[in-house]
Amino acid sequence: MIKVRKKIVEEKKALEDAITEHNAVAGESDKLPPPNELLAEDNYSWKWECHGDMVQKKKVYDKVMLLNRLKEEAVILVHEVKQHWEYMRSVAGKIDHLSSQLSEGITGQSSTEALTERGREGLLCVLKKQLHKVKAQQAMARIAYQCILGQQMVSLDDSSEEQPSDSSSSTDEEL
Repeated sequence: MIKVRKKIVEEKKALEDAITEHNAVAGESDKLPPPNELLAEDNYSWKWECHGDMVQKKKVYDKVMLLNRLKEEAVILVHEVKQHWEYMRSVAGKIDHLSSQLSEGITGQSSTEALTERGREGLLCVLKKQLHKVKAQQAMARIAYQCILGQQMVSLDDSSEEQPSDSSSSTDEEL
């Protein structure tokens, strides 16, 4: 028991000396209280151990996580925009291909062979209207995507100019 008390006295003296040395060098705001006050507290927070308020830490952490989620969402958004753009381009390409086959009369499908000339013209008119709608949707999507994505939109389509659709070939009045 005496050895323990002697050890406590030695440690207290060493602590007091260390605090005195620290207070001699430290500024007024960084000075430590006397050893008796330090030891009276159960969990004294040393200034160099305090890293700020937990509420502040949580706010910073939440903002960092929000930024990470925003970056992830941006990557997902760009991917989905590219997929939608490619789908719209493929639909426009298929309609354009079908209408060119009908206008040239080089269709290998037996269902169009049974059509009369007037029926082919009507089908061609419907296809061209649909192509016009798809290209209008593409133009609207391009404007919306450019507002959202900015420069990344340039990589979606090499030919940024939309080709005007030929609306003079056949009309509803001919049907």
